[in-house]
Amino acid sequence: MTPTPTRPGRTPHDDATARRRSLLWGSLSLGAVLLILAGVLVFDASRGKEKRRLGPPRKRSWETPARLTGLQRPELFPAFTPDGRSLLFSAETETGYEIAIRALSEAGPERLLTSDGQQNIQPSPSPKEGLVAYHSASRGGIWAVPLAGGAPRQLSATGSAPRFSPDGSLIAFQSGPSPVLEDPSRELPEEATIWVVRPDGTGLRRVTQPGSPPGAHSAPAWLPRGGEIVFLSSAKGKPVIWSVSLSDGRLRKILASSTAISSPIAAPDGSEVLFASAAGPGKGGIFSVPIAPEGRPATLASEVLSLPSSRPRHIAVSPDGSRVAFDTSSTFSHLHAIEITPKDAWPASEPRALTNGEVFDTTPAFSPDGAHLAFSRSEAGGAPDIWVASASGSDPRALTTSPARDSDPSWFPSGAKILFTSDRSGSVRPLALRIEGEDEKPLKGARGETPAARISPDGNAIAFNVQRLDGTSGVALLDLLDGQTRPLTVPGESAGSPEWSPNGRWLSVQVRLDDGRTGVGLVPVDTTGPHPVRVLTVEKGRCGNGGFSSDGSKVLFTSERDGVWNVFWISTDGDEKSRLQLTRFSRKNRPVRHPRFSPGGKTVIFDVAEPAGSVWITSSSRARVVPGS
Repeated sequence: MTPTPTRPGRTPHDDATARRRSLLWGSLSLGAVLLILAGVLVFDASRGKEKRRLGPPRKRSWETPARLTGLQRPELFPAFTPDGRSLLFSAETETGYEIAIRALSEAGPERLLTSDGQQNIQPSPSPKEGLVAYHSASRGGIWAVPLAGGAPRQLSATGSAPRFSPDGSLIAFQSGPSPVLEDPSRELPEEATIWVVRPDGTGLRRVTQPGSPPGAHSAPAWLPRGGEIVFLSSAKGKPVIWSVSLSDGRLRKILASSTAISSPIAAPDGSEVLFASAAGPGKGGIFSVPIAPEGRPATLASEVLSLPSSRPRHIAVSPDGSRVAFDTSSTFSHLHAIEITPKDAWPASEPRALTNGEVFDTTPAFSPDGAHLAFSRSEAGGAPDIWVASASGSDPRALTTSPARDSDPSWFPSGAKILFTSDRSGSVRPLALRIEGEDEKPLKGARGETPAARISPDGNAIAFNVQRLDGTSGVALLDLLDGQTRPLTVPGESAGSPEWSPNGRWLSVQVRLDDGRTGVGLVPVDTTGPHPVRVLTVEKGRCGNGGFSSDGSKVLFTSERDGVWNVFWISTDGDEKSRLQLTRFSRKNRPVRHPRFSPGGKTVIFDVAEPAGSVWITSSSRARVVPGS
């Protein structure tokens, strides 16, 4: 697929953004009516499948939703003020995301509560103190700003997704940064638990413990009486809604799902929890699940509202329960390339787009001869498939068409087969695919989950991510000759996203340090391991791992500085002076990922994401829900 022509003075990103906004305006017009559905969604956790059956209609009448924000720029994370007259949200500005407020009874622009360029997201207002808690993605941690305006102050050095308790005495949040401003599919897994802190910054304590329940803990919300917090856990890609008692840490499972869910909030009597989820490719809805007595998890979730052409992600309900706000966010991604000088790997051109359209293209990989690209593509909210195209991006064609998630392609050394991972069996497993159309086959000797799998240069092993019970990740090796698996990185060290050196003796990995910073490093591939990661570079912001140069002397990586992502390389000898910035992007919140050298060393390919999002609002004649904060 060749890039579409652009008007003089404009970039492919500008035209792509205009096309996306036009598409969003059309697809999410007022004609896209929220429907009252009588369907009941049955979550069959044991089989990992979903079924629908008819049930009694919900006794609610919902008005046509109206777009409140987001026509010109992404605006996300709505939250009603305590009086219900205004809406808080995160608005993208020239300096990054800021916390904004807009009166619902008046037309006109919003007022910014923050203006410091620190990527401020996820506002949560206090019901009493006149404060708004939020997460600063650039500085990290939980912050608060007066609702009337004023100077922000930090409440916690780490954490994200804050939520005030019903009486305003505590703020619940998840530990660690939030991945929501970028594509989270390759976010390095890390420990995440639920914490609370007082509005003055004192009383910081952890509520949930690592590994109990398994997986990362996120998206806290309060039950109405304030003594129990609802949250999500996700282990091996299977989300579960839990609640935890603030007094004794007692856990209660509410619902296990086989579909991604978000934004749990509670009914006023604590009898049910609402959440957002997918309702099919390109569709979404708001669902309700009862909290069963005696701690028994529910098996049924009723679909309360349906949005036929997009998926709501972050739900807010007005204090009187009469209005519901949500955002409809989406991200498109396209492959880009930049020419470099083979001798010293200096940039020799400006980046150019290789693919376009309303798609999410990611994880590109050159064939051994450099003539073709394999990559993962998802369309219209569907699951990703494996695609292949020429090295220029032309003549793209799908190699898989499974309803499962097929991703992370890497080429066998012969160039005749591609390794990729798929969740067709209910867990992420490696499969081998012949280019000329033979059926996909499971990789011989592979057992257990193998996310981010990469085939070795000799085709005899794969390196992959391992998710530990404490929420950290590591890298392991599967020997395809004897079927044995062994760890390559040491416990307690978070590492992932492996890439092979040309001689097969080293892996480059992404590593997360104890202070929250990320970087790239090297791990030897031998039988004496596991080994600690030899860190090459530590970035002030977020960082993504990339591939080796053909001679193995350089490693590509992406780095985010103040919300702006770019592509770099660094020498494998670890000399910080031997590093170079290849791209000069300047727009914030456009994640750049998965850079890789071409076999001849003349090109670097990578993917660039473009966010979009709008806040919508609708009213109900009969309401049964109130905010979880």
